[in-house]
Formats: sequence, C-alpha cells, structure tokens
Amino acid sequence: MKKRARLKDIAELTGFSTNTVSLALHHSPLVAAETSAAIWTVARQLKYRPNQLARSLVNQQSKTIGLVLTNIQNPILTRAAEAIQKALLGHRYATLFATSNHSLEQEKLAIETFLGRQVDGLLVYPTHHGEIAHIVEAQEQGTPVVLLSGGRDASIDAVAIDSRVGAQRATEHLLSLGHRRIGVIDIAPALGNFEKQDGYRDALKAHGIALDRELIVEAGRTGLGEGYAAAGVLLGLGAPPTAILAANDLAAIGAIHRLDEMGISVPKDMSVVGFDNIDLAAHVRPPLTTVSYDADLLASRAVERLLRLIEADVAVETQHQVEFVEPELIVRNSTARPKG
Repeated sequence: MKKRARLKDIAELTGFSTNTVSLALHHSPLVAAETSAAIWTVARQLKYRPNQLARSLVNQQSKTIGLVLTNIQNPILTRAAEAIQKALLGHRYATLFATSNHSLEQEKLAIETFLGRQVDGLLVYPTHHGEIAHIVEAQEQGTPVVLLSGGRDASIDAVAIDSRVGAQRATEHLLSLGHRRIGVIDIAPALGNFEKQDGYRDALKAHGIALDRELIVEAGRTGLGEGYAAAGVLLGLGAPPTAILAANDLAAIGAIHRLDEMGISVPKDMSVVGFDNIDLAAHVRPPLTTVSYDADLLASRAVERLLRLIEADVAVETQHQVEFVEPELIVRNSTARPKG
C-alpha cells in the first residue's frame, strides 16, 4: 500500500523546511508567492492531504459536526440531513451522521461517540423531548448543541418546526370543512413529544369540541405499515371518524391504502391529512393534503446558530435562543366536506 504523503516528503522534494511547507499549505502571508506556488505544486503531485486529527489537536477544532437523526427512513429527515450537510459544507465543515431509531440508548451512544471524535458541535433530533439531560450535559461540558425538534425547554438552543401550529392548522382545515370526529395517528406522546396532539387539542377547544381519546391511536412508529394498521383501528370504532390526521405523510399514505382496501373512498367517504409534505405526497392518489415546512430554511438557521456558538467559543450562553420555523398547510385532493 502506498504511504500517505507527509510534510517531510514535500520538504525533501522542494528543499524547503517543514515549517515553511506547513505555513505555505496554510496560506500564510509570511511565505513568498513563488515559494508557496512551488510547494503547492509538489503537494498536488503527491496528492497530499492534511492530517485532520493532528490539525484539530493544534487548532482545537475538528471542523466536523455530529448530526443525530431519529429515523433515516423518513424522507423529510433525509431531506433535512441533506440540507444540513450542504449548509455545513458551505462553511467548510464535514458532517458525521448517526440514527437513534427512536431509541434513547442509541441516541446517547451516538452522542458519546461524536464527543469522543472531538466534534465541534452537535445538531440533534431528540428521541424523547422530555429526556434530554444527556444532551444538556454535553452542552455544559463545552460542546455547542442545537436541537432540531421540540426545543421549548429553555435550557438549550433549538431551531425547529412549530409542530403544534402545524397540527392546529391541519385540524382547523378539517373543522372548517365540517368534520367533527377527527382521528389522529401519532407516535410522539409515547416518546414525550406532545406538540402535534397539543395543536389538535387547541383546535378542538377553540371550536368547543370535547376531546375523545379513543380517536387518538398511538402507533409504535409512524410509517406506512403503522398508518395502515392504525386506520383499521379507527374504522373499527363504534363511531368511526370522518377524517384522519396523521403525524407524517408515510402514515397518511398507509392509512389511505387501508381505506382503499376497505372500499372507503378518499376524500368522498373519509378525509386524510398528512404532515411533512414529502415528495411522494403530491403524487399519491389522491394527492395528499399535508403540513409543509422549508427544510432548507430550518437547516440554514440551525447551522447559523450552531456556528455562532462555536465561533464565540461558548457552548452555554446566558440567554438560550429557541426559534420556530412556521409551517403552512398545502391543500390538495385528499380532504373534502364529510359525506351527507
């Protein structure tokens, strides 16, 4: 195996000292332009790559950020991860990825691993919004952290979609069409994440409608299969709903599949609303009404906040910033007035 080129190799071929070579490769103004050009020519010929670990020990920065996702199979998280990676790359930071799979233990392990790799900061979709002590601890020990969901806890910075407002708007839309029994397919409360159900409750309360807990199905996860199964539970009620609000688009699409199998037409017999506006949402039949938000905006704001903490060389500020990206409702063909 060919050995990796070192500063010493470049110095031997150019006749300059290793110190001069190092300064040139760091674009130091102390090195003459001709000297720097000669050194860079040899460095490229040798395909020299700097030792990032050694550089991080000297500069106290690794130029890497750890990103913890809850579920890589969710298209909206994949889109967000891509946007975050792109935003960080624009600032010459690399991104390390990990997925918790909705497991608090896996999330803790991922964060410990990232800290062991000396990342400069963490961006985290927390598995459990009520169990973030380990994330706060990482912050208090000197690693800047920004949460990407939840975030109403004032002890940590966050840039997140306002899921409560999104769910409220989706429910308001169904209520405006005349629906009064609205089923919910959700996973979050089991993990301490109540934002979407809170928005649903807010809308019902504003219209003087009592909460019926049997209309809320808390699935193990919110994917196609879980949406399919949860729709069956809702349809098996003595008084089934006339509309369904799903915690994400995959669950909504799974629910539509189950409804279709049972001969229930969407939206003629049942309205369905999703959440996230994934690419597939506009192409299912019928096209899905859903809550949408700007993943690129969320990524850029979160990265800006994290880099501000890193550049200020402070993980914990006196005043934490919690910013919510406001969602919008995209009305398509999966919702209509209730039958009859």
